[in-house]
Amino acid sequence: MEKFFSRKEAESVNETDARAFAEYLHARVSERSVKDYIILVQSCWSWAAEAVPENPWQSVLKQIKPAPKQKVKPFTAEEVQRILEGFGCDRHYQHYADFVTFL
Repeated sequence: MEKFFSRKEAESVNETDARAFAEYLHARVSERSVKDYIILVQSCWSWAAEAVPENPWQSVLKQIKPAPKQKVKPFTAEEVQRILEGFGCDRHYQHYADFVTFL
């Protein structure tokens, strides 16, 4: 942030500057990280409301829409079937077969 704004005073940062900073971040980090950074900056601006009456980060934050998190699928259907069969056939681990199937 210091690198982007150089010597610009916080009181002079406006919505255009906030959008430009968000675009600067977009080129370097993921959408989720951009949102996290803007949330932190927006919170700092809210905390400093007496010194800086306008919070230019609120409207920028509303425009950032990270992709929803994807559900992790560690195994394919075939791999799951082979794991279950493996537990069912193994004489040392057969007693875990019902539990593993339940999971």
